Amino acid sequence: MKIRFGLRFKMVIMFFVCAFISMITSTTIIRSLMHDTVNYTYNLSYTNINFIKDFKKISLDSNKINKLIENYEETYKKNNLKIYIVNSKGIVLYHGTNSSEKFIDLQPFIDKQIALQDEIRYDGNEKGVDYSKISALKVNDEIFNVLVKGSTNPMNSYDLIRKHQGDLGFLLAMTIFTIIVAFLTRPKLKYIKKICSGLNEISEGNLKYRIIEKGNDELQLIASNINNMAEELEEKIKNEKNIEKSKQDLITNAAHDLRTPLTNIIGYIEIIKERGYKTEDELLKYVDIISNKAEVLKKLTNDLFMYTKLSSGSINLNMDSFSINELIEQLIDEYIILFESNNLKLKEDLISESIIINGDPDKLARIFDNLFTNAIKYSIKPSNVNLKLIKEEKRVVVSISNSCTDLEEEDVNNLFERFYMVDKSRSENENSSGLGLAISKTIAELHHGKLTAEYKDEVITFNLEIPM
Repeated sequence: MKIRFGLRFKMVIMFFVCAFISMITSTTIIRSLMHDTVNYTYNLSYTNINFIKDFKKISLDSNKINKLIENYEETYKKNNLKIYIVNSKGIVLYHGTNSSEKFIDLQPFIDKQIALQDEIRYDGNEKGVDYSKISALKVNDEIFNVLVKGSTNPMNSYDLIRKHQGDLGFLLAMTIFTIIVAFLTRPKLKYIKKICSGLNEISEGNLKYRIIEKGNDELQLIASNINNMAEELEEKIKNEKNIEKSKQDLITNAAHDLRTPLTNIIGYIEIIKERGYKTEDELLKYVDIISNKAEVLKKLTNDLFMYTKLSSGSINLNMDSFSINELIEQLIDEYIILFESNNLKLKEDLISESIIINGDPDKLARIFDNLFTNAIKYSIKPSNVNLKLIKEEKRVVVSISNSCTDLEEEDVNNLFERFYMVDKSRSENENSSGLGLAISKTIAELHHGKLTAEYKDEVITFNLEIPM
């Protein structure tokens, strides 16, 4: 499966996106905090100007003057400053609630302001500085002096943030980054937990459990591989159980098929040993029966040996290039007498072109031996047995068909099962091991071909396909 965007690529993109968002957010928050905190020291000049403007607008009413001072006093108090309204003789006429002087010598403040040309502003050092601002104004032909003085606060909230802006910004950015990463990776972490949970479930023996596949990255690939692994394990265990069952069936069926002729042989040997025959001809008859039963045993053991070797893959094919036409014609010559003696007529339809294939001629000949033998044994008599050889693209197809009755669909499906016989009584088929078609199918598969059967209108057809 092709992964369009891998987990590493997504993680790198997520890292940069989270870093960018956290930096922008932290900067915005810091600036917002700095914006919302008034820099009173910086704005004192504007406060003084506004106070003087407002003072000029009111009449010389004590209540109004005190009210005006009260409105501005909060700004001054936050910077640890005091406001006074003093006449030209230094007598304090009005003052804020945080001051109590009655007389102030104005000359030092006037000299300082002349020397500095401006009020002393806070420069950000932690000790603070002395601040003074004196403004003279004339109201109703009377001179008033507005004096603001005191020691400024060593550090206001704005300057605290400004001083530690880098550290605060870094800590805030890291906090935001961690929160965003935790939020964005939460689905993946949950999916990893599901994969781990699925692995535990499978490891405990539940091979039918499947992990839900999500996304299109390495995690989805891991989930897919785990599911495939579970499926393959399930299939292997199922196959092992089937193999074990097949072994048991093989032993049981072989024991059954070996017992009957062996019992007969032992029985006739006992008769001969006890001289239970009356004439020499009867003795020869018993010996004949023993010989036939021994041949049956020999065929059965040979078939069992061949089948086990084919099934285990321990048999080697002697591959060679040869003409399958010639092989079939040779076998026809060998079997034609048997067909005729059983009242069967073999009808051939072989392609004239010589077809060269690569295979083991002896093993392929065994397939035709089994198919010809079955046709002779189970065909309706008299009838025809049809043999056809055709060439299709990169393969050769050999079809053998014959008429037969009392064959069910279940029988056709089970024909290639070992020890399966259509007429259920084994004792009636002592000359058959029930392994012929199973062996033939295995040989065809070893040649990368296949052997199939179909039954229609009381005619069974075996099709052998071999690649060229």
